[in-house]
Amino acid sequence: MTQLGEMSDANFPKDEFGHVYHLGIGPGDVANRIIMVGDTHRAKLLADSIEGYEIYSDYTPPRLFRIITGTYKGIKLSIVGTLMGIANMDFCVREIRAVTKGPLYLIRLGTCGTPSDEVSLGDVVLADKCVGIIRNPNFFHSTEEEKEGIDPYIFTKPVEASKPLFSGLKSEVELCLKSFESISHVGVDASADSFYSSQGRIDSAFDDENEAVIGDLMKKYPETKSLEMESFTLFDLATCCRKSEIHAASVAIVIAQRKSGEFLETSKKVLLSRVLGIAIADTLVGIEA
Repeated sequence: MTQLGEMSDANFPKDEFGHVYHLGIGPGDVANRIIMVGDTHRAKLLADSIEGYEIYSDYTPPRLFRIITGTYKGIKLSIVGTLMGIANMDFCVREIRAVTKGPLYLIRLGTCGTPSDEVSLGDVVLADKCVGIIRNPNFFHSTEEEKEGIDPYIFTKPVEASKPLFSGLKSEVELCLKSFESISHVGVDASADSFYSSQGRIDSAFDDENEAVIGDLMKKYPETKSLEMESFTLFDLATCCRKSEIHAASVAIVIAQRKSGEFLETSKKVLLSRVLGIAIADTLVGIEA
């Protein structure tokens, strides 16, 4: 990929070659079947772990996303390092959509915490639906009287995964985990707009009023199995796209048990990332476009 040219159109900036502003990619630079990971180093880990994956492009634009593209089993496949959070997932989905034609198949491989007693460290959560948790600034900038009737955190309605993509992913994940102690769970993913406040982490330096956020989440959505920061935005944009179909699914490795306070060792996270990356690649190339 070459240096970006001069951008035009403030509404959706592109250069004269069709490269988009944040990802720096243009038509042909990314596949319609994509593994999405928040960690750009994990993107390379997966690329190196999928036997038979032939890389022909590995690009890191100035804003430090990562786009690796190659072929797997004769089908074009990309691995995109999306970085963290709502805004970065928004950049990736919209700009990938802008430089591709036809249906998109996007599967996120992430890490997560869990608020559920049923889920253990090193387990895997397949999100059949996602909800968002949003810190409400109106609450924090209101008088005590005005706060009556205003919630400090907003829980969105659930958005479902793409059923065919979810079904294929579930089968491949269950198959790959047969030789591991880890088990898979299907449930609700809650994607927060912060690693700290909206996920109920207590930080004495800030007024977050978040002591009840996890309890409130579990009352509203008792099937919540994972807490992270990106999947809701992926599912939301997939269902709102008007240009062409976007099919989205998500699977996450549980690295934090929020009730016990335990955290997963890095070696197991890396091992699970490798095997799940292969399962996702197989899911994506097995989908009939």
